[in-house]
Amino acid sequence: MTLHKEHLEARDFQRYSCFQVTTPLRTILDLLFQDLVEQRFLKQAMQQAWDRGLVAKRHLDREVFSDWQAAKVSWLLDMAGIKDVEISKR
Repeated sequence: MTLHKEHLEARDFQRYSCFQVTTPLRTILDLLFQDLVEQRFLKQAMQQAWDRGLVAKRHLDREVFSDWQAAKVSWLLDMAGIKDVEISKR
């Protein structure tokens, strides 16, 4: 578990009972950007989240990434076999 200290947009978390958790996309992105998890697990997480509808094109369309973040997200989507998603850069 990780405690977020920076500001999160409302789209980045969900409320469950008396606590809040980050969305599947925010969790995957956090792990991707911090290099905390093996690449094969990130690939699997993205594939499963996409297949279950927990992450969709509309979620990625709302995100804006720096150049290095966009490169990592593009790499992950490619590894997960997810096509036809454009990554927005700052």
